Amino acid sequence: MKAAGIEDAEGLTAAQIKQVIRCGLQVVRLAKRVTPDGNITAVWRPEAVSSLLARFEQNARFKNSSAVIGMCKQLLSTVSSTPKAEKAKKTERTVTEEELRPVVDGHGEEKKSKSKKRKADRPEGETTPLTQKKLKK
Repeated sequence: MKAAGIEDAEGLTAAQIKQVIRCGLQVVRLAKRVTPDGNITAVWRPEAVSSLLARFEQNARFKNSSAVIGMCKQLLSTVSSTPKAEKAKKTERTVTEEELRPVVDGHGEEKKSKSKKRKADRPEGETTPLTQKKLKK
C-alpha cells in the first residue's frame, strides 16, 4: 500500500492543507506540554516534517503558497526545538566582574542613578504640569 503524498492530494485546497497543518501544530504544542521533559522527537520526527516541507516547496501547486510553506516551517521549528530544561540551561548568563563593579564618576565617587518621583512620594496637593493642564480644562 502506497502512502498518500502531496501529489495525491489533488482534491485538497491550500486552505484545507493549512487547516491540517494547524491541527498538527496544536497537537505538537500539546504533546510538548504534557511530556515531562518536553522532548517529543521520539513521536514527532523532525526529518519527516523536513521532508514534508521540501515536498511542499517542490510541488507546483503549493510552492507559491506562502501560508502553507510558512506554517510547515513553523511546524518544523516546533518539532525540532530543544526541550524546556535544555533551553533554560542555554539561556543562563554568567555575570562578568566588570558588571559587578560599581559605576564611578570622574571624581572617584560612586554614581547614583536618579530615581523618578512617584505619585505616592509627592506631597498631597502638589500637582504635576500634566495634572495642572487637566485641571484648567
